[in-house]
Amino acid sequence: MEKKTVNISPGKVKKTAIAVCVIFTAVLLGLAIASYYKYSARLKLFTQKNSRLIALESDVSDLQNLIQRYKNERQQLEEMLFSDKDIATFLDQISLFANNAKVAIKDMQAQQPQAVRPATQAGGKASQEAAESGPVLYALPINMTVEAEFEHLMGFLISLEKYRQLLTLSDVHITRKTYPLLDCKFTLRLYSLKTLSSRRTKT
Repeated sequence: MEKKTVNISPGKVKKTAIAVCVIFTAVLLGLAIASYYKYSARLKLFTQKNSRLIALESDVSDLQNLIQRYKNERQQLEEMLFSDKDIATFLDQISLFANNAKVAIKDMQAQQPQAVRPATQAGGKASQEAAESGPVLYALPINMTVEAEFEHLMGFLISLEKYRQLLTLSDVHITRKTYPLLDCKFTLRLYSLKTLSSRRTKT
């Protein structure tokens, strides 16, 4: 049997090798490009998530600062307002204040506490529900009638307005009685902070 010899020229080998290298390079390049796009997509997603995380951390920090500021402001406000115990103490001491000021208390009647709200509240039902669940400023009106000389009467009223906790004087009416005594009627309001739910519980 006769053997056939295949003559492969160096040129063909070289061309084949080049073709193989080109194909291999193209495959590697395609894989590299695909990997790059995949990496870019993941990097973009990671950047977005990281930016969102940073924004959330900033929001949490701002919220914590806001809560702390609210607590501080509420504590300062509560120190200025009357608690139920403070109101009882004040009512017990007001006779002593009057005696020290040489003022005679003729009548003193506490009225029903009233919630203090702005004249108009926007926001409808949602804001109303929020107001009912949160703390509300209450005023306890006390109608008083006192008798004293002018100097002692002014000193008594001024001492009340300078009291360490928040109160107001309104509807002041002074009439002349038997000289040198004056008759003075006014409404004294003591302010306290409480929730509507606590008011309902007591009523």
